[in-house]
Amino acid sequence: MRYLRLVLAVLLMASFSSVYGGNCWSDGGMDGCRVLAEQGDAHAQYTLGRHSFIFGPSEELKWLRRAAEQGHTRAQASVGYWYYMGRGLLENIDHKEAVNWFRKAAEKGHAESQYTLGVMYLNGLGVGFNVVMADMYFRISEVNGHVPMGLARWRGYAENKMTSSQIVEAEKLAREWIQTH
Repeated sequence: MRYLRLVLAVLLMASFSSVYGGNCWSDGGMDGCRVLAEQGDAHAQYTLGRHSFIFGPSEELKWLRRAAEQGHTRAQASVGYWYYMGRGLLENIDHKEAVNWFRKAAEKGHAESQYTLGVMYLNGLGVGFNVVMADMYFRISEVNGHVPMGLARWRGYAENKMTSSQIVEAEKLAREWIQTH
């Protein structure tokens, strides 16, 4: 089985190297990418983490987390999703840890993380239920260009639970957040 995964990985990388990580892959394939990642290159760590499905979830999280700890925004969002969804491993679902990583990415302008934080506040996942914070993050995400099909539904749901003063507060918080970030 492991041999089959390796063969699949080699075929995928050979066929789609430009899609699978730019310079990291084209400069030396997986071995070259691993060398750069071990030397501390955050982009190589992120790239390796995004493609370590071949070696298993613990290897994926290891590399994504290393990149995220260095401030790589997409890695921070990926680690957030990893803990939010468990990446197929229920014992790894940790919504508080997901919020931590999504916040870091959101503060750097990652609109999908902003949206996900809104969903998490609206559902009380990893944070207390807070419709004002949910609506604030939905607004920020929308300003930053992330407008998934569910955004209108989530915002409508949040605003139906809010008073007019809470809506004004969410608007104010969103404006302040955008100005400071």
